[in-house]
Amino acid sequence: MFRSAIGYAEGIDTASVVRQAVRQLKDNLDGDVPAAMMIFASSEFDHSLMLENITASFPDIPLAGGTTLGEFSSGFGLSDDSIILTAFVADSICFASGLATNLNDDPRTAVLDAWQKAVADLGEKPKLCLVFPESGVSNVGHVLRVFSEMSEEENCVLAGGIAASGPGSPQPPVLFHESGSIRKGVVFMLIGGPLSVHSVACRNWKEIGKSGTVTASNGHEIYAIDSRPAVEFYREHLGPEAPPLPEFPLSVRKKGHKNFSIRGVLGINESTGAITLSDDIPVESTLRLTKSKPQFLLEGVYSKFREIPREVIDTSSIALAFSCGARRWMLGTGAHKEIATIKQVLPCNFPLVGFYSSGEIGPVVRDGLPLLHNHTLIAVLLGEENAEAISRPESCCKKCLNDRKPTIEGLQNENEFLARKLTRAEFNLKNMENHRTAGLTLMLNLQAGLRKSEEKYRRVVETCTEGFLLMDKECRIEYVNDAWLKLTGFTRNEVLGTSPEAYTLDGIMGIDPGQFQDLKGQTRETAIIHKKGQHVPVLINSNALTSDSGELMGYFSFTADLTEQKRALLLAGQFQQSLLPSEAPDIPGLELAGRSDPCDEVGGDYFDYICSTEGCCSLVVADVSGHGVDASLLVSSVRTYLRSHPTDKDNLGEMVSSLNAQLAQDVWQTARFVTLFHLLADSRSGELVWVRAGHDPAWVYDPDEDTFQTLEGHGLPLGVLEDTRYKAYRLGVRPKNAIIIIGTDGIWESRNLNDEMFGKERCLEVIRRNATEDAHTIRDRVFEAVQQFSHGVRVDDDMTLVVAKFYEQT
Repeated sequence: MFRSAIGYAEGIDTASVVRQAVRQLKDNLDGDVPAAMMIFASSEFDHSLMLENITASFPDIPLAGGTTLGEFSSGFGLSDDSIILTAFVADSICFASGLATNLNDDPRTAVLDAWQKAVADLGEKPKLCLVFPESGVSNVGHVLRVFSEMSEEENCVLAGGIAASGPGSPQPPVLFHESGSIRKGVVFMLIGGPLSVHSVACRNWKEIGKSGTVTASNGHEIYAIDSRPAVEFYREHLGPEAPPLPEFPLSVRKKGHKNFSIRGVLGINESTGAITLSDDIPVESTLRLTKSKPQFLLEGVYSKFREIPREVIDTSSIALAFSCGARRWMLGTGAHKEIATIKQVLPCNFPLVGFYSSGEIGPVVRDGLPLLHNHTLIAVLLGEENAEAISRPESCCKKCLNDRKPTIEGLQNENEFLARKLTRAEFNLKNMENHRTAGLTLMLNLQAGLRKSEEKYRRVVETCTEGFLLMDKECRIEYVNDAWLKLTGFTRNEVLGTSPEAYTLDGIMGIDPGQFQDLKGQTRETAIIHKKGQHVPVLINSNALTSDSGELMGYFSFTADLTEQKRALLLAGQFQQSLLPSEAPDIPGLELAGRSDPCDEVGGDYFDYICSTEGCCSLVVADVSGHGVDASLLVSSVRTYLRSHPTDKDNLGEMVSSLNAQLAQDVWQTARFVTLFHLLADSRSGELVWVRAGHDPAWVYDPDEDTFQTLEGHGLPLGVLEDTRYKAYRLGVRPKNAIIIIGTDGIWESRNLNDEMFGKERCLEVIRRNATEDAHTIRDRVFEAVQQFSHGVRVDDDMTLVVAKFYEQT
C-alpha cells in the first residue's frame, strides 16, 4: 500500500496556518501514520515555530522541503502565502532524509557524507532522490553534479527544485528538515523499495537563429562565443543594447550531449562583453537563442502530460511538480493555468503537489541524465510497483476548516493578509509594465541596429511600402523613396532640398533636435497634403541618425498611409457609439444624461443605463486601460455581460465578482484591466447601492445644502485577480434633489497649454453653478468647460460623464 495525504492552509499568522494544515493532514490521513513528509511554504512564516508544531504532531519521521516562489496543489491551486504538508503512507516503500551543509568549503565531501548516511538509514538502494538546494548556495551546479553522479551509480531518478524566497520578499530562502530550518545547504529525501517513478520535462522553447560554441568561460560567466564577445552573440537577434530578457533564454548543449538544458541570462558585463548564466558552462558547449509565449508553455505542458502512458497514471499515487519562477513571470496572472492544464490530463482528484523554484532538477527524457534547468517544469509520478489501478476517492483532501477567530487580532491579520496580496498584485503589475518597457526598448534597439550602414538602410527603404525621408542636420530632405512620392504626388526633384514640414497639414514634422538626445524617437499622427490638395492621414515615426560615436548625422522618418485604417476605425467607432444608450429611460423622479467622447476613433470608455424594475436603474461607467480596437472589444464584452446578467440591490457584489472572474480569464495575456463604477439607484426609496472596482468615486451633490459627498469603496480593477470578491456599498437615503455625477479621469486630467490639469474642483464647480439646469444641460456644460480650458490642446484620454438628477414627483 502506498498513498499520499495533503494538508494545506494559507494566511499570515504562522501558528494559525500550521495548526490548520496539520489538522487537515490528520483528517486526510484518516488514522494512518505517515512514513515521511514534504513541506513547501512561503518565506514569510516563522519557520522554527512551523517545524516545532509539525514535528510535535508527527515525531520521528523524515522531513524535507523548503520555501518557494509559490506553492501549488491540485486541491487548492496556487498561493504565495501557504503551507503545504504532503505525507506519504506506505507499508513496503521506505524513506530517509538527508542534509548537507558547509558546501562552500568542500561540497563534494559534504554531499557524499550526507548521501551515505541517508542510504544507510534507508536500508536499501534508493529509487528516487528528491533534492532541494537553497538558492543562496553559490556552487549549486557543482553540488547537483555530485548528486547526479551518486544517483547514476545507484540507478536512481534525481528530481527536485531550488528553494527560494517569494517575489520582493526580504526574507532569505530556508530549507526544512526534521532537525530544524537550515540555510546555505541542501536537503533531500531518498525513497526505496517497490517504487515506480515516471518523470516528465515540459519546456516548449523554440530554438531560433544560429548556434554558437563557447570558446572562453569561467564558471557561470561566458566570455566568448565563436571567439567574439559573448554579448554580441546574445544581442545579434535582440538588438545592440538588449538587456537580459526572461523571454529569450539560451539552450545549452554540453559537448557530447544530445539533449539541451535551458539557461536564463542573469546579467551582462558591458566592459568585458561577458554574459552570466545560472550554472557553469564549459568551453565547447553549444548555445542557441530560444523563445516562447505563454500559450506555447501551456501547450507544452498539455502535450507532455498527454504522452504519459495511461497505466502509469492509473497506478500512480501522486505527482510532484517543480516549475520555474521565470515561467510564472511569463504566465503573469495566468500562472494558475499551468496547474489547471496538468489537471486537465490527470484524473479527477489525482493528488498534485509542487512549487515554483529558482531552478529545476530532473532528466529531460525518461531514463536520461538529470540536469539543472531554468524555464522548465519537471514532474515525477510516484506509485507502487505492480499495483492495481487506483480507485480515486471523491476528494484527495478535505476542506480546510477556518481557524481564524472573529477577534480584533484576527481581523487585523485578515487585513494584513489582504494588504500583502494587494502589494503583490501591484508588484506583478509593475513587472508587466517593465515587460512592456523591455519590449519597446528591444524594438528601438532593432531600429538602431539598422543605422550602422547607410547602404543597408537604402536597400531596406527602397523597397519599403512606407514612405521614407532622410534629412541632413538642418532637416532638409536629401533622400526620398518612391513610396513617399506616390503618397504625396510630388516628384523627387520637387522634394529634394525642401523641409518636410511643408508637406504636413499642421506644418509640424515632429523633428526637434532637443527631443532626440536619448534616441527614443517620436511617433505622431497627422495628415500629408497631397499635391492635388487632398489630405492623407498618416503616421510618422521620426528619429535622429547618429554615428557609432554618437555624433548627429541627420534625421529620418517613416510615413505610413492610414487611409484604410482610418476608414476601418471610423466604422469601428461608429459601431462602438451604437452600443451606448441613444436616449435615457423614462423614470419618474429621475433625469439621466450621458456622453462619451473618445480621444481616438475607437475608445475604451463605456457607460450604460440598465433598468430592471420600476423606479430602479443601474448606472454604469467603465474605463478600459488603453485605447483602440482591442479596448473596444473589451468594452463590448463588459456591456454584453452586464446586459445579460440583470441584478438587484442584494446581489450586485456577486454579479461584479462573476464579471471580474470572466474578464480575468480573457485578459490574462494582455495586461489590460477595466475600472468600473456600478450604481443602482432607486428613485422611489432614495436608496443607492454601488460597487467600485478601481474607478474614481462618484459624487452626490445636495443643492439644498450645497455639499458634495463621494461614494467611496474598495476593489481592484476588473481583470487583475480572478478570485477577487467585490463588496456592494449602500447609502440608505440620498438627498431629496440629489445630482449624481459618474465620470472617467479623461475629464479632470485634461490639460491646457500650461500643462495644468482641469481637475476635479473645476468639474464640481461647473456642477454647482448649473445645479438648477436639467441633466442634459449639466452634462454639456462640463464638456464645454473642459474644451474652453484645454484651448485646443489634443485630449489624450477618453472622456465620459453620466449625470443623474433626482427631483420630487408632483
